[in-house]
Amino acid sequence: MRKKITLLLAGASLMGALFIGNTNNGNVAEAAPIQPQAVRATDTDLISIWIVDSGGYVYSPVSVTTTAQINSTTSGSNWVATRRELISSTHRNAFLAYPNATWGAGTLELRGANVPLPKTGSYIGQPGLEYSGKYNDTQQTYSSISAPARGSTVFYAGFGGFQIDNTAWVDFNW
Repeated sequence: MRKKITLLLAGASLMGALFIGNTNNGNVAEAAPIQPQAVRATDTDLISIWIVDSGGYVYSPVSVTTTAQINSTTSGSNWVATRRELISSTHRNAFLAYPNATWGAGTLELRGANVPLPKTGSYIGQPGLEYSGKYNDTQQTYSSISAPARGSTVFYAGFGGFQIDNTAWVDFNW
C-alpha cells in the first residue's frame, strides 16, 4: 500500500511540475533584466619609502591598495552613474614605521576628467588594515562607450621618512 501511495505522489508531483513549470506557455517573451554597468577595480602597489635615522636610510616600503567602484544603471544608450567611490587601505603597521604619515583616497578620473569626491565615508576594515574612502553619490550621465579610468591612493611618510613616490594607482576601463 505504501509503495502505491509513494508512486502516486511522485507521479502527481511530476505532472504538477510539467504544468506549472512553464507559466508563460511560449506566448510571452521574457525581457532580459537591465544590467547595471557597475565596476569594482582593485590594485595593490608599494610606495617606496626609507626610514631616516641617525644610522642612515632603511628601506621600508608601504603596501597600499586602491579600489575604485562605480555603481550605475542604464538610461537609453547611456550609463547613469549613481555612485563613484574610491577606497584606500593599508596595514596598520605602516604607522608604526611612519608615525607622522598621512594617507587616503586621492583622485578618481573618469572619461578624461577628475570626479569630485566631496563625501568621506566610514569603512569597516579587516583586523590589521585601515580603510579610508571618498565618494560622490550624485547622478552623472556618461556614454555607454567604455574608456580608460584610474584612481589613486596617496601616502606621505611625513617627518622621519624619505620617499621617491607617494601615489599608488588602479587603472581600469569603464
